[in-house]
Amino acid sequence: MQRHNYKCYKKFFAHKYVLATSSAVFYAMFYGELAEKNSVVHLSDTDEESLQEFLRFLYTDECNLTTNNAVFVLYLAKKYIVPSLVQKCFEYFDANCAVENVFILLQQAIQFDENKLEEKCWDFIDLQTSEAVASDGFFEINQATLVQLLKREPLKIKEVDLFKAVLKWSEAECSRKGIEANAKNKRAAMGNAIYQIRFASMTLQDFAQNVPQSAIKPFHCTMPFDFEQTMACNGFSISNFVYFIEKVPRGGSMIHARGMLRDFRKALGVRLNFLATLTDSLLWFVCFVCISQTYGKLELPGNDAEWEIWKKFHGKVYENEYVENYRKAIWQANLEFIKEHNNDKSNFTLGMNQLGDLTPTEYRALMLGAKYPGDQAKDTGSTYLPPSGYKLPATVDWRTKGYVTPVKNQGQCGSCWAFSSTGSLEGQHFKKTGNLVSLSEQNLVDCCIGTYGNKGCQGGWMDNAFTYIKDNGGIDTEASYPYYGRELGYCYFKSSTVGATDTGHMDITKYSEQDLQIAVASIGPISVAIDASHQSFQLYRDGVYYESACSTTLLDHAVLVVGYGSLNGQDYWLVKNSWGTNWGMDGYIMMARNRNNQCGIATTASYPLV
Repeated sequence: MQRHNYKCYKKFFAHKYVLATSSAVFYAMFYGELAEKNSVVHLSDTDEESLQEFLRFLYTDECNLTTNNAVFVLYLAKKYIVPSLVQKCFEYFDANCAVENVFILLQQAIQFDENKLEEKCWDFIDLQTSEAVASDGFFEINQATLVQLLKREPLKIKEVDLFKAVLKWSEAECSRKGIEANAKNKRAAMGNAIYQIRFASMTLQDFAQNVPQSAIKPFHCTMPFDFEQTMACNGFSISNFVYFIEKVPRGGSMIHARGMLRDFRKALGVRLNFLATLTDSLLWFVCFVCISQTYGKLELPGNDAEWEIWKKFHGKVYENEYVENYRKAIWQANLEFIKEHNNDKSNFTLGMNQLGDLTPTEYRALMLGAKYPGDQAKDTGSTYLPPSGYKLPATVDWRTKGYVTPVKNQGQCGSCWAFSSTGSLEGQHFKKTGNLVSLSEQNLVDCCIGTYGNKGCQGGWMDNAFTYIKDNGGIDTEASYPYYGRELGYCYFKSSTVGATDTGHMDITKYSEQDLQIAVASIGPISVAIDASHQSFQLYRDGVYYESACSTTLLDHAVLVVGYGSLNGQDYWLVKNSWGTNWGMDGYIMMARNRNNQCGIATTASYPLV
């Protein structure tokens, strides 16, 4: 037996019959056509404790799982095909994942390619980052896992506290290597991980009180300051430097917009020699502050014709030259992101759209308005029970059956929840009456507030909207209560112009893509919420969308599933968005299906009863 490269050998005695009746693998080894005559089985990929618990389970259906052995027992359960033990291991993870052990479980999950457990650990860390990085387990992770952690967007922690935790981790790493924990060695231990720390999102006070005192220098140079030369003498390229300080903040104050420096480096043609007089520890910080303050005065190069065409096509008008230069910089950064993505092999492509002059932070704040109450919240509707034996069609597209109104546009108002709600009700109303009526999202924005839990342009939830419509006796038509893209401050609902109503709603089993597929095929368009926080979603054009960084629980955008199918061997959900026809595939997106609940599309789905 072997574990963690430490060899130990011990004999365990077991009955072939017991092993064979519990495991198909052992059965083949002992009684199959190629059965070995030797009664000794050599296991070189486990350890004494894990094997002992594995055998205990085969004999008694019981085992003592701990943080230190659970993943290793899971490995054996999968290798020797013992489904009941696999289930028991995951039940253990569900019940025992905590801040004290989450990084230990994560490291083991990565080691054994346990993707499901790894995702569960990351979701837990995203929600309890501050507590998790203070645990002893955090200081045991390797540098590659540290980089993965620092790359994550939804971490719930101040950047300065994350920096402090990384410093402590580097001290522990030095101790493991048996070297002095001085500034040079700690910086070497961090390696590329330091580039993922978002110093620019710290407050000036947090930065001044912590970064210089750490003696960790992101870069320094003693020669007269030249932007290109300074980067080169420290082993940086300009792109390294830009990536290092342009990241969208997880928290704190934002000094500059994402992408600003990407274009500045192209326009920079002067030597900023006066910066050579600054101390090394403040040099880079002052550099990007100066850049952000002067950026609007620079004449930006390239893409002028494309920029002018894009502005005209989308009706973009800016209040002054400074603002236009600022927006153009963001647009150019997004354009570069699009080109970089499309040059790589991917199942989907990106393209410039009306959101191209928004930073990722602005995009999330303006466009994403779903307020998911979380898994702890109780479902407010009845639970959908799929019909038994239902034969699923290979493809479904309710647009071709008349269930779906034309794509609408929520504008810069976080009312996606209202559009998802009306879309689902429009489909169910058509199914019952044969009449496709466009319903009023403005009615929901203005009236489905207060005790219903929704907040107009500041976000809401579809189930709350269905409850309001039931209590209110209906929802007005779009024609009688048109959409303004803002809160009007008063409810203008008229019972005389009701277009449809519902009697409640059904909630589909959480996380079940199978149940969602049956519901879409047998019921009609279904309201869902997804994680749409990524730049790849903001700039999506066509193809089957798959974002590896998507969360299944951190949901921020409501959309409507109107069908499903397959394209070039890739299963997809056909999803109607509410950002107009200039986004995506004429307002639609094909989202990856049967890919572990991609972006949480099956996490919380529902539809109204009519």
